[in-house]
Formats: sequence, C-alpha cells, structure tokens
Amino acid sequence: MRDSLRRALRCLSFVPFLFAVAARAETPPNILLITLDTTRADRIGCYGYPGAVTPNIDGLARRGVRWSRAISPSPLTLPSHATMMTGRTPRELGVHDNSHTRLGEDALTLAEIFSSRSYRTSAFIASAVLDRSSGINQGFDTFDDHVRLGPREWFGWTERGASQTASAVIDNLPDGKKPFFLWVHFYDPHRPWVAPATASDKNELDPYDAEIAFVDREIGRILAAFRSRDLDENLVVAIAGDHGESLGEHGEDAHGVFIYQATQAIPMMLAGPGIPMNTVIDTNAGLVDLAPTLLTLAGIEIPDMMSGRSLLERESTDETSEGVLRWEPSKSPLRAYELESRYGELSFGWSPLYGVIRGRYKFIRAPEPELYDLKADSREETNLITLHGGIATSLQAWIDERFGPPPWELRTDQHASSSDVETDEVDGERLERLASLGYVSTKAPAASHAIDPKRGIAWTRSLAKARRLLSDDRGDEALPLLEAIVAENETHVPAWLTLGNARLAAGSTRAAIAAFEKAAELDERSHLPPFNLGRVWSAIALHPTSEHGAADRAVGYFQQALERHPRHADSVLRLAETLVARGDMEEAIRTLKDALAKDILDEEILVFHGRLEAHRGNMNAARRSFERALVQNPRSGVAWSDLGHLAYAEKQYHRAVEAYRRSLEVEPSAAAARTLGSILLEHIGDIDGAIHAYEISMDLEPKSPETKVIRAIVADLEQAKTEGSGRSR
Repeated sequence: MRDSLRRALRCLSFVPFLFAVAARAETPPNILLITLDTTRADRIGCYGYPGAVTPNIDGLARRGVRWSRAISPSPLTLPSHATMMTGRTPRELGVHDNSHTRLGEDALTLAEIFSSRSYRTSAFIASAVLDRSSGINQGFDTFDDHVRLGPREWFGWTERGASQTASAVIDNLPDGKKPFFLWVHFYDPHRPWVAPATASDKNELDPYDAEIAFVDREIGRILAAFRSRDLDENLVVAIAGDHGESLGEHGEDAHGVFIYQATQAIPMMLAGPGIPMNTVIDTNAGLVDLAPTLLTLAGIEIPDMMSGRSLLERESTDETSEGVLRWEPSKSPLRAYELESRYGELSFGWSPLYGVIRGRYKFIRAPEPELYDLKADSREETNLITLHGGIATSLQAWIDERFGPPPWELRTDQHASSSDVETDEVDGERLERLASLGYVSTKAPAASHAIDPKRGIAWTRSLAKARRLLSDDRGDEALPLLEAIVAENETHVPAWLTLGNARLAAGSTRAAIAAFEKAAELDERSHLPPFNLGRVWSAIALHPTSEHGAADRAVGYFQQALERHPRHADSVLRLAETLVARGDMEEAIRTLKDALAKDILDEEILVFHGRLEAHRGNMNAARRSFERALVQNPRSGVAWSDLGHLAYAEKQYHRAVEAYRRSLEVEPSAAAARTLGSILLEHIGDIDGAIHAYEISMDLEPKSPETKVIRAIVADLEQAKTEGSGRSR
C-alpha cells in the first residue's frame, strides 16, 4: 500500500498543472503552517476578544482571510493534527485519540506530497503528543521533536516553550534555494499554564491568555526572521488551532471528553500572495479543508482520497498586474462537518460522542442526544432536541451512516470492543508522557457504553481534584474521592491507578497492590499497571525486612511494562535500579545501553548510565553519558556535579571546579558548594574562592550538622588570611 502511494505521487496527472502554475507565478509559493495547540478562537483579538494580546496573529488576519466559523473534528491533539496533515477525518484515518492510535503508514500527508514536488519539508514540534512515534512525521526531511528542553519548572518535561520552539525554527530557517513547507507547532496554551512573566506587557492577563500572548510574541519573532532573510516575499502563512479548551463550560475544565464549541471552534486564517486582504468568511469551514487549500495555493491537484475541499479558488481574472495568481473564497455548496470524541470510551468505558455541524445546527449523538442552533446559541446552553425533532432525526441518520448505529442500542454481544482500536500498531513510547500532560493513557475494557459523558464528567473532575490533593501530600483527603469513583464506575482504570498511589502514600502497601492489580485485570494492554506494581515491589525489596523474591517480582513487572511499552523511560530506569540493588550490575548496564541505542534520550537514564560506567572504571563512557544528559537538559545540576566528580577523580582539578560552579549556577546544592570549596582550597589554592563556596553551603543548609564544621574551617581561613596580611605588612 505504501509503495503504491509513493508511485502515485510520482505519476499523478496533476504534475503538469504544477508546472503550468509555476510558470505563471514564476515560482511555487513557500508554505509556513503554524498550529496552535489548545487555542480557543474566542480568546484571539481578531475574533473579538477585548482582553487578547495577539498583535501578530491579528496582523496576519488583516493581511489575509480569516474563517469565523472554523471547526475542529476532535478535541484532541493527534487526531486534529492528523486531519490537518491529510485532509481526512479521524474516522477515515482511524486516529481517535492521543494514546491508543497513531497515524498509519498508508496515510498520505502534506509533507509527502510537497516532498514529491521538490519542496524541502521541515517540522518543529513542541509536545510529545506529536513526536515521531505518533506517525505524524511522515514525509518530513527534518522533524525536530526534541521536546525535553528547559528545566521542569519552566515548561514541563513533555513540552518545550514557545520561545524555545521559535529559536529552533529561527536557527534552522530554509535557505530559499528550494520551495519549502515548514510546520511549526506551539503547545503552550495547553495546561499547565506557565507562561513567563515577560510574555506580554499586560500583567493582569489570566494564565491562559498569557500563554496565548506568549505564543503570539514568538510568532512575531519567526515572521521577523523570515523578513530579515527575504523569505517572506513568496510566503503563504497559515495559522490554525487544533482544538480549544473548556474553561469550566458544561462541567469540563480542560478538553478531550466533550465536543462542544468551547473545544471545537478554532482560529483559522491564511495570508500570502494573491490572497484577499482583511477578509472574514462567515461560513462553516473545517480543519479537514486546510490541506486541500494549501495544495491548491501551491498549484497541486487535490488527491481523491482527501475528503476536505479547498476553501479558496482562482479568481476569474486569474492574475494581478505583477503576475501573481488571485484567489477568492470558494463558492462550494453547504457542507456537513463531522466531530468525534472517543476519549471517554477508550479511557473509561463511557459512550463515544459523535457530532455533525450543518449550517447553523449542531447535533451530538449520545445516550441523551443534543441539538443546538449555533447562530442563536453559540454557547450551546439550550438543547432543542424536543423542539426540532425532524432536524435531529436527519442529522442522526447522517451520523449513523458514517459511524454505525449507537453502541447502547446494540445487544451485549454486538458491542464494539475497545480492542477494535489498533492498539497493537501504537508505539507505546508516548503513553506515560501523555499521562504527565493530563491525558489519560490507559485502555478501558469493553463496557456497555451506556454511561453518557455528561454524567461521567463529574468523576473526571473528582479524579483531577484527587490528583491535586495527592500531589500536595494530602492523600488522606484524596482517598474517599477515589473510592467513590471506582464504586460507581468500576471500569475507571485511571481512578484505580490513582487510588493505588494514594493508598501507597498512606502507607497501605497491600491495599495499593490490590488497586494496581485491579487496574491490571481491567487493562491487559497498558504498561501502567505493571509499572506501578514494579514500583511497589521494588520498594519492598529495598526495605530492611525485605520479602523474599520481592526484587525478582519487581524485575518481572518492569520487564512486562517494557514488553508493552518498549520505549518507556521510567520503566527502563526503575528496572536498571532494581537490577543494581539485586547485584546484577552488568545486566543493568546492558538495559541502559539498549535503551540508549533505541534513542531513548532521558536525562536520568543517561546520568545513571554514566555513574555505573564510572563505577566500573570506564571514564570515557561515563563522561559521554553525562554530556549527553546535559544536551537533554543544560540546567541539570546533577549532570554537572557528576562531571565535576569525574574530573576530580582524574585529577583534572580546574575542570572539576568549572563543572561544580556550573552545577551551583543551575541547581544550588550545599553538597556541591562544600565539594567546590574543598577543591579550591586543597588543589587550587584559592582561599577566597573556597570561603565563598563554603558560605554558599552554609546559607543553603544553615542547620546541617556539617555547617558547624564548615563554619570552623571558614573561621580558620579568615584568621590565616588576617595573619598573612599582617606579616606582609
């Protein structure tokens, strides 16, 4: 299938059309696609939000066309981006959420099409959700998904901030010798909201608006870089949101479960040569139409497999006086746009949600169906299902034809199982990282699907509250919330996993094991239940009264987790640590080296590997690992300290001093300060430097038992300095 697609790309009849357009417009346009994760249309200035600080996005809208009623097909990042890249819906692609499905190799992407037309294709991704294991990288010459940049307190371990993403783009701008398709993905408006204080001049912005302002500022930096290098003259710029964010509407705090307009109404705009300026199009348009539109602007015929349609067409006059093609809004007839969310189904066993927007009406198929007039009720507050039964019946028939009958109307033996989703094709690498982003990354068992997400959403909020309490060391308050969830929704695997951690925090080890075992019973595919069981048994193995065979059990569970999720960094690290504790040093090193060979570049894995190599005297291998850890996180105090320790062991004292100083700069530590002071004193002869380092250590740990000793050393040094000064006089 894949080979046939590649042959088709070379042989399709639209090749002459490309050259015809190129001859008229001199050169094919360059394409810059900027996607905004989790960005609501109604929080952008050009969409009427008075509190926005989005001058660059607004300026682009004035220079081009903006769709005021753009629609995302899914409230999740991977399905919506897969649609943008292929011009096909999540249903057609089989990409239903971030965790359980991936973009298959038989998909035909924008990057592949542009690459086949001699375009240089590049992508800069800001989140693990869209890393190469998702399949979205197909066709890109350069795919920069190095998302682990910056310390955890800045942007988290699974995203990089807008400033870092923009810098990566600017450092790798195309040279202009070939036409290019460049995709830039910004993740910042996704929770957690941690925009830097300098994101805008309006300190009163709420955190969500500040994240959008941060992204806007960095878009401005990228556009300025294009102008400074004369890359903007023949440039088409597209900006699109992938989905929005529920800010408490309909009981949902974030996104993923519902398909209301809070998450489905997104910004979408285009600017470039021949595109009408300052134009607002007030008809429905979808992300599914973005890929066909970009191909049309590049003079490439739309492949038949794309279900989207171009939103622009050539004007009858064809060209401007400068020979640039003119474009105008497409006059296609009214279309229906499909929506879906299977997040609740795949994660909790609830009913899937399917919807359709046609004209002013929106229908959502659920156990309790909903119909809204979006023109009169944009916030979807009044369900018209009983007032407009004919419209609802027509729209439900449209959905049933595409998605099949509602699962709650089927007999028990006819239920579509969650296992129907192509989990076996999913590279499990993303799952744990997605959980850290707030996505549930487990596989719910087949259920009756009778639970309407409108009922289940309360459990989601309770789970989020319980997780916050647990992270604040208030597990005793989290326990009753979690017990209540699993009592009402027994198949809620994430609740069982969180309950296990809450019980563990409360010291109830056996009860925690029971919760994790229940999760494992319900979900035989996810790595999370065996990983958590491995954590518990590893802790038991390290206890002074260790249970016989606990370490073996832990190793077995971690290996099981890695069988399900071969690139899970935490399982690799915990397995190696348990092997060392069991006395299997060489096996631990092999485990870490295998992970590194698979390009699992995790700072902690690299540091641990370096320490084990140093322990067995392989200093060069140790140094390489510490240096690679610093590539992953240049502000890793641990990696700098370990480099310092290595240099000291090799009697490279000046290198050791530099490494420990860097460690103190990025991650102040009393132990590192004491070590630095001792090296300066004993091997460099820098008394003032030693005193300063010792003073730092005392400031960091004023009540440490070692502080008394350090204070005496500093006093002796000060006295020696005074006496030496007196003799010199």
